[in-house]
Amino acid sequence: MFHFCEIVRHGHLPFAWRGRLMHARRTAECENRSQPSSGSVTPAGTPRETSRRRLNFARNPAMKVARADGGPRQMKALPKMAFKRLMLALLTALSMANAPLPARAQFGAPLNLVGMWNVDAGGPVGKCQVELQSHTFAGRLAARSIMCMGPLAFVNGWAPERNGFILIGIDGRQIASFAPARGIMNGRLADGSLVIMRPAGGQRTGFMPPPPGGGVNPCYIREDTGKCVQPDDTVAPRGPHPVRVLITGLMNIRRERSLESQLVGQVKPGQCIIVNACFDTKWGVRCEIPMDGGATRGFILKYYEKNGHDYVGFVNRC
Repeated sequence: MFHFCEIVRHGHLPFAWRGRLMHARRTAECENRSQPSSGSVTPAGTPRETSRRRLNFARNPAMKVARADGGPRQMKALPKMAFKRLMLALLTALSMANAPLPARAQFGAPLNLVGMWNVDAGGPVGKCQVELQSHTFAGRLAARSIMCMGPLAFVNGWAPERNGFILIGIDGRQIASFAPARGIMNGRLADGSLVIMRPAGGQRTGFMPPPPGGGVNPCYIREDTGKCVQPDDTVAPRGPHPVRVLITGLMNIRRERSLESQLVGQVKPGQCIIVNACFDTKWGVRCEIPMDGGATRGFILKYYEKNGHDYVGFVNRC
């Protein structure tokens, strides 16, 4: 019968029998038996020395590295807290450097736009303020919103455009675009909702000539007149108080917000009705109206498209 060390020496023992560590220990014992018992010196780099270095590294691989002369050398490990702080700083720097910038963004803030703006009508944002600032942050002009709800709550930057400006969110994406119209900034959110902003700090909105037809100013048409409505009439009433409106185009009334819900009636141009509130849905902005003396309710559209043009279903007065 072969001795165990003879089996190891001749390669008859599978390497993965007891794992790498067990095999290394057995090999070290076998090499020790094959050496002279007295006055022997094992040169560096022999299988015995190599086995010991393997065992040392297996016990604490993070604390020892091999020196040029083959011996172990002590090395201090980086503290966990310092390592975490270093990684956090690197990730922060990378995220700021890689933040996507809108292709239309320009550096240098037009002074006639810098300042506080009142968001006093429209959209799901409620009444709030947006401040356009002149300094840059994370590679773009800084901005902030005050008491805003909805998408405008996430504003942290802006960029001037040829005929207005855009607001940018914390993720670097465009939230809304605005253009001057009759002393105000008339704009649209990314979801299609209309927003009106009025200067609160003496800003001038008429600093550029009005765009020609088909420009960036949104034009919503009254079907009964064929003309663009006033900026205030492009805004959908959001509640909480009912608004008396004038219907400008023939529209269906449905039982629920969905366009697939039951058809329960129609409204005709020239009718004055009550709108309780409007809501954003995947079918567009749907507005709730009372029916049967308030016993039931129905829903109509605020905006619709026809022959490639945008229309409003009603104006916000009667």
